[in-house]
Amino acid sequence: MQEALPTMGKLLIGLGVVLILAGGLLLILPRLPIDNIPGNLRWNRPGMSVHIPLGTMVAVSIVLTVILNAVLYLFRRWG
Repeated sequence: MQEALPTMGKLLIGLGVVLILAGGLLLILPRLPIDNIPGNLRWNRPGMSVHIPLGTMVAVSIVLTVILNAVLYLFRRWG
């Protein structure tokens, strides 16, 4: 039981950091001009509009990949 306490502590700190970052992102996200990223497709017709955020999906994918790789690197280094 004693061996598991430091691991649980690290896990709780990591989860706290993730929650703080997610909260900060939710506060900042409405201010970002995400709709104007090149690569987003938009069609407007009378009575119909279609929005396909391809550029946004690529940008979010790149950012999440970098964050996940950094987190995994830190876990391997501390583990």
